Amino acid sequence: MVIPQTEYVIPYDIVTSDLDDVVGGKNAHIAEIRNRLGIAVPEGFAITTRAYQCFLDHNQLQAPLSEILSDWQAGRIALDAASAKLLDRFAASTLPPPLTRAIKRALKPLQQKMAAGTCFWPCAAAPWERTASTPLPASTAAC
Repeated sequence: MVIPQTEYVIPYDIVTSDLDDVVGGKNAHIAEIRNRLGIAVPEGFAITTRAYQCFLDHNQLQAPLSEILSDWQAGRIALDAASAKLLDRFAASTLPPPLTRAIKRALKPLQQKMAAGTCFWPCAAAPWERTASTPLPASTAAC
């Protein structure tokens, strides 16, 4: 798969359904609901597939993640164990500095639009990425 060369974050204001390969289907649909239908959705931005690839590269995750997936697909590891290994890998990872800077830049205008004391929380791309036993680290909140 070819990752489009884009910015690391794109504000919902300019996201369209044409960008689903760049920001993912959920983000593209949320932005379309806001931009085309005028339905109120929270202010926000999408973190792009390029940013995700940068994160994987920075933490050298591609090979270990592929190995875990391969082990699960071959039946060498149970789904729960594979999920736990994947979560452990992600939890031990860090954001690359350029991605951190891009997210902070994208947060500034949102913070200016929102009331003081409002917190920003990232949304998981899928329900199975977060469970009650794996809450978001405190460092992911920007209050």
